Amino acid sequence: MTKVLVSQLLIAAALLVNTCTASAKPAVLASDIWCPYVCDAQASQRGYVLDLTQRALEIAGQKSQFEIQPFLRTLENGRQSKVDIVLAVTAEHLKEYELISSHSIIGRYSNDFYVNKSDQWQYQAPDSLLTKNVAAIQGYTYGQVLDDFLPTLPSLYLASGKSPLEMNLQRLIKGRVSIILGNRHVIEYVAAEQGLIPLIRYAGSEGEAMPLFIGFSQNAVQEGLLERFETGLKLLKQSGEYQQILARYHLSF
Repeated sequence: MTKVLVSQLLIAAALLVNTCTASAKPAVLASDIWCPYVCDAQASQRGYVLDLTQRALEIAGQKSQFEIQPFLRTLENGRQSKVDIVLAVTAEHLKEYELISSHSIIGRYSNDFYVNKSDQWQYQAPDSLLTKNVAAIQGYTYGQVLDDFLPTLPSLYLASGKSPLEMNLQRLIKGRVSIILGNRHVIEYVAAEQGLIPLIRYAGSEGEAMPLFIGFSQNAVQEGLLERFETGLKLLKQSGEYQQILARYHLSF
Protein backbone atom coordinates (compact mmCIF):
# COMPACT_ATOMS: atom_id res chain seq x y z
CA MET A 1 0.00 0.00 0.00
CA THR A 2 1.54 3.32 -1.05
CA LYS A 3 2.19 6.21 1.31
CA VAL A 4 -0.26 8.41 -0.62
CA LEU A 5 -3.02 5.80 -0.34
CA VAL A 6 -2.40 5.40 3.39
CA SER A 7 -2.61 9.17 3.84
CA GLN A 8 -5.85 9.32 1.84
CA LEU A 9 -7.33 6.58 4.02
CA LEU A 10 -6.28 8.48 7.16
CA ILE A 11 -8.04 11.61 5.89
CA ALA A 12 -11.16 9.63 4.99
CA ALA A 13 -11.21 8.02 8.45
CA ALA A 14 -10.75 11.40 10.12
CA LEU A 15 -13.64 12.84 8.13
CA LEU A 16 -15.87 9.94 9.17
CA VAL A 17 -15.01 10.23 12.86
CA ASN A 18 -14.97 14.02 13.12
CA THR A 19 -18.20 14.57 11.21
CA CYS A 20 -19.96 13.07 14.20
CA THR A 21 -18.26 15.38 16.72
CA ALA A 22 -17.81 18.71 14.90
CA SER A 23 -20.18 21.60 15.39
CA ALA A 24 -22.97 21.89 12.82
CA LYS A 25 -22.54 25.67 12.94
CA PRO A 26 -19.91 26.89 10.43
CA ALA A 27 -16.79 28.39 11.98
CA VAL A 28 -16.40 32.05 10.98
CA LEU A 29 -12.93 32.93 9.65
CA ALA A 30 -12.00 36.58 9.10
CA SER A 31 -9.17 38.74 7.78
CA ASP A 32 -8.47 41.63 5.48
CA ILE A 33 -6.97 41.05 2.02
CA TRP A 34 -3.30 40.16 2.36
CA CYS A 35 -2.29 38.12 -0.67
CA PRO A 36 -0.73 35.59 -0.96
CA TYR A 37 -1.60 34.85 2.70
CA VAL A 38 -5.30 35.74 2.44
CA CYS A 39 -6.99 36.80 -0.80
CA ASP A 40 -10.53 37.33 -2.03
CA ALA A 41 -12.47 34.10 -1.47
CA GLN A 42 -13.97 34.49 -4.96
CA ALA A 43 -10.57 34.71 -6.68
CA SER A 44 -8.88 31.77 -8.40
CA GLN A 45 -6.21 31.88 -5.69
CA ARG A 46 -7.83 32.53 -2.31
CA GLY A 47 -4.60 32.75 -0.32
CA TYR A 48 -2.57 29.89 1.09
CA VAL A 49 -3.45 30.59 4.75
CA LEU A 50 -7.16 30.59 3.92
CA ASP A 51 -6.79 27.43 1.83
CA LEU A 52 -4.84 25.58 4.54
CA THR A 53 -7.16 26.65 7.36
CA GLN A 54 -10.41 25.79 5.62
CA ARG A 55 -9.04 22.51 4.29
CA ALA A 56 -7.72 21.51 7.74
CA LEU A 57 -11.10 22.23 9.30
CA GLU A 58 -12.87 20.36 6.49
CA ILE A 59 -10.77 17.25 7.09
CA ALA A 60 -11.72 17.49 10.76
CA GLY A 61 -15.39 17.57 9.79
CA GLN A 62 -15.83 21.27 10.55
CA LYS A 63 -17.65 23.56 8.11
CA SER A 64 -16.40 27.13 7.82
CA GLN A 65 -17.12 30.43 6.12
CA PHE A 66 -14.80 33.35 5.40
CA GLU A 67 -15.49 37.06 5.85
CA ILE A 68 -13.37 39.97 4.62
CA GLN A 69 -13.11 42.67 7.29
CA PRO A 70 -10.73 45.55 8.08
CA PHE A 71 -7.92 44.10 10.16
CA LEU A 72 -8.53 46.06 13.38
CA ARG A 73 -12.21 45.12 13.30
CA THR A 74 -11.27 41.48 12.73
CA LEU A 75 -9.00 41.47 15.78
CA GLU A 76 -11.61 43.15 17.97
CA ASN A 77 -14.30 40.78 16.72
CA GLY A 78 -12.01 37.90 17.62
CA ARG A 79 -11.57 39.24 21.14
CA GLN A 80 -15.35 39.50 21.50
CA SER A 81 -15.90 36.05 19.91
CA LYS A 82 -17.92 37.63 17.11
CA VAL A 83 -15.65 35.69 14.75
CA ASP A 84 -14.09 32.34 15.59
CA ILE A 85 -10.77 32.50 13.77
CA VAL A 86 -8.48 35.37 12.76
CA LEU A 87 -6.07 34.44 10.00
CA ALA A 88 -2.32 35.16 9.95
CA VAL A 89 -1.60 37.05 13.18
CA THR A 90 1.59 37.76 15.11
CA ALA A 91 2.35 36.95 18.74
CA GLU A 92 1.75 40.63 19.57
CA HIS A 93 -1.75 40.50 18.07
CA LEU A 94 -2.54 37.33 20.02
CA LYS A 95 -1.52 38.91 23.30
CA GLU A 96 -3.14 42.31 22.78
CA TYR A 97 -6.48 40.93 21.60
CA GLU A 98 -6.61 37.92 23.95
CA LEU A 99 -6.67 35.35 21.16
CA ILE A 100 -5.49 31.77 21.56
CA SER A 101 -2.65 30.78 19.25
CA SER A 102 -2.48 27.80 16.96
CA HIS A 103 0.31 25.42 17.95
CA SER A 104 1.59 25.49 14.37
CA ILE A 105 3.34 28.41 12.69
CA ILE A 106 1.45 29.18 9.47
CA GLY A 107 4.09 31.39 7.85
CA ARG A 108 6.51 34.23 8.47
CA TYR A 109 6.28 37.98 8.14
CA SER A 110 9.12 40.39 7.39
CA ASN A 111 9.14 44.19 7.53
CA ASP A 112 10.22 45.37 4.09
CA PHE A 113 10.48 48.79 2.47
CA TYR A 114 9.63 49.64 -1.15
CA VAL A 115 10.19 52.84 -3.12
CA ASN A 116 9.68 54.04 -6.68
CA LYS A 117 12.07 52.45 -9.17
CA SER A 118 13.94 55.72 -9.73
CA ASP A 119 14.41 56.42 -6.01
CA GLN A 120 17.90 55.44 -4.79
CA TRP A 121 16.97 55.57 -1.08
CA GLN A 122 17.97 52.49 0.94
CA TYR A 123 16.86 51.62 4.46
CA GLN A 124 19.74 51.74 6.95
CA ALA A 125 18.08 52.36 10.31
CA PRO A 126 14.84 53.92 11.60
CA ASP A 127 16.39 57.40 11.49
CA SER A 128 16.68 57.10 7.70
CA LEU A 129 12.86 57.37 7.56
CA LEU A 130 12.70 60.80 9.21
CA THR A 131 12.76 62.87 6.03
CA LYS A 132 10.43 60.57 4.07
CA ASN A 133 6.68 60.25 3.60
CA VAL A 134 5.97 56.72 4.81
CA ALA A 135 2.83 54.63 4.30
CA ALA A 136 1.98 51.63 6.49
CA ILE A 137 -1.26 49.87 7.47
CA GLN A 138 -3.40 50.70 10.47
CA GLY A 139 -3.56 47.91 13.04
CA TYR A 140 -0.52 46.03 11.74
CA THR A 141 2.44 45.38 14.01
CA TYR A 142 5.95 45.85 12.62
CA GLY A 143 8.08 44.67 15.53
CA GLN A 144 9.09 46.63 18.60
CA VAL A 145 11.66 48.85 16.87
CA LEU A 146 9.31 50.14 14.18
CA ASP A 147 6.18 50.07 16.36
CA ASP A 148 7.94 52.47 18.74
CA PHE A 149 9.49 54.60 16.01
CA LEU A 150 6.74 55.02 13.40
CA PRO A 151 4.47 57.24 15.56
CA THR A 152 7.35 59.74 15.89
CA LEU A 153 7.61 60.29 12.13
CA PRO A 154 6.58 63.76 10.94
CA SER A 155 4.87 62.24 7.88
CA LEU A 156 3.15 58.87 8.33
CA TYR A 157 0.06 57.66 6.49
CA LEU A 158 -1.84 54.63 7.84
CA ALA A 159 -4.14 52.96 5.33
CA SER A 160 -7.21 51.03 6.46
CA GLY A 161 -10.13 49.19 4.90
CA LYS A 162 -10.37 45.84 3.15
CA SER A 163 -7.44 46.34 0.71
CA PRO A 164 -5.06 48.82 2.37
CA LEU A 165 -1.93 47.67 0.55
CA GLU A 166 -3.48 48.38 -2.85
CA MET A 167 -4.19 51.90 -1.62
CA ASN A 168 -0.59 52.36 -0.46
CA LEU A 169 0.84 51.07 -3.74
CA GLN A 170 -1.24 53.59 -5.66
CA ARG A 171 -0.06 56.37 -3.36
CA LEU A 172 3.55 55.33 -3.96
CA ILE A 173 3.17 55.23 -7.75
CA LYS A 174 1.41 58.62 -7.78
CA GLY A 175 4.12 60.19 -5.60
CA ARG A 176 1.88 60.87 -2.61
CA VAL A 177 4.23 58.86 -0.38
CA SER A 178 7.89 58.02 -0.94
CA ILE A 179 8.08 54.70 0.95
CA ILE A 180 5.66 51.89 1.69
CA LEU A 181 6.22 49.43 4.51
CA GLY A 182 4.90 45.88 4.39
CA ASN A 183 5.79 42.28 3.70
CA ARG A 184 7.86 41.51 0.62
CA HIS A 185 5.76 38.51 -0.46
CA VAL A 186 2.56 40.51 -0.14
CA ILE A 187 3.80 43.69 -1.81
CA GLU A 188 5.24 41.88 -4.81
CA TYR A 189 2.18 39.63 -5.18
CA VAL A 190 -0.22 42.58 -5.22
CA ALA A 191 2.10 44.72 -7.36
CA ALA A 192 2.39 41.91 -9.92
CA GLU A 193 -1.40 41.64 -10.15
CA GLN A 194 -1.60 45.38 -10.82
CA GLY A 195 1.29 45.40 -13.31
CA LEU A 196 3.37 47.62 -11.02
CA ILE A 197 6.49 45.47 -10.51
CA PRO A 198 8.53 47.48 -13.09
CA LEU A 199 7.68 50.69 -11.20
CA ILE A 200 8.80 49.76 -7.67
CA ARG A 201 12.01 48.64 -5.97
CA TYR A 202 12.84 46.73 -2.78
CA ALA A 203 14.83 49.02 -0.47
CA GLY A 204 15.72 46.92 2.56
CA SER A 205 14.23 45.34 5.68
CA GLU A 206 14.10 45.93 9.42
CA GLY A 207 14.84 43.07 11.81
CA GLU A 208 14.19 39.35 11.50
CA ALA A 209 11.11 37.70 10.02
CA MET A 210 8.33 37.10 12.58
CA PRO A 211 6.25 33.91 12.81
CA LEU A 212 2.55 34.03 11.96
CA PHE A 213 -0.18 32.01 13.64
CA ILE A 214 -3.90 31.35 13.43
CA GLY A 215 -5.76 33.16 16.22
CA PHE A 216 -8.78 31.54 17.88
CA SER A 217 -11.39 33.30 19.98
CA GLN A 218 -11.96 32.11 23.53
CA ASN A 219 -15.33 30.62 22.57
CA ALA A 220 -13.84 28.87 19.53
CA VAL A 221 -11.29 27.08 21.70
CA GLN A 222 -14.00 25.98 24.13
CA GLU A 223 -15.93 24.57 21.17
CA GLY A 224 -12.90 22.52 20.06
CA LEU A 225 -11.99 24.45 16.90
CA LEU A 226 -8.30 24.74 17.77
CA GLU A 227 -8.01 20.99 18.33
CA ARG A 228 -9.82 20.24 15.06
CA PHE A 229 -7.62 22.66 13.14
CA GLU A 230 -4.40 21.12 14.46
CA THR A 231 -5.67 17.59 13.74
CA GLY A 232 -6.61 18.53 10.19
CA LEU A 233 -3.33 20.36 9.57
CA LYS A 234 -1.35 17.32 10.71
CA LEU A 235 -3.26 15.13 8.26
CA LEU A 236 -2.64 17.64 5.46
CA LYS A 237 1.10 17.41 6.09
CA GLN A 238 1.02 13.61 6.23
CA SER A 239 -0.84 13.36 2.92
CA GLY A 240 1.39 15.86 1.10
CA GLU A 241 -1.54 18.18 0.42
CA TYR A 242 0.01 20.84 2.68
CA GLN A 243 3.00 21.24 0.36
CA GLN A 244 0.76 21.05 -2.71
CA ILE A 245 -1.19 24.08 -1.47
CA LEU A 246 2.01 26.02 -0.77
CA ALA A 247 3.35 25.11 -4.21
CA ARG A 248 0.36 26.77 -5.88
CA TYR A 249 1.65 30.05 -4.43
CA HIS A 250 5.33 29.29 -5.16
CA LEU A 251 6.04 29.08 -1.42
CA SER A 252 7.72 26.61 0.92
CA PHE A 253 8.05 26.63 4.72
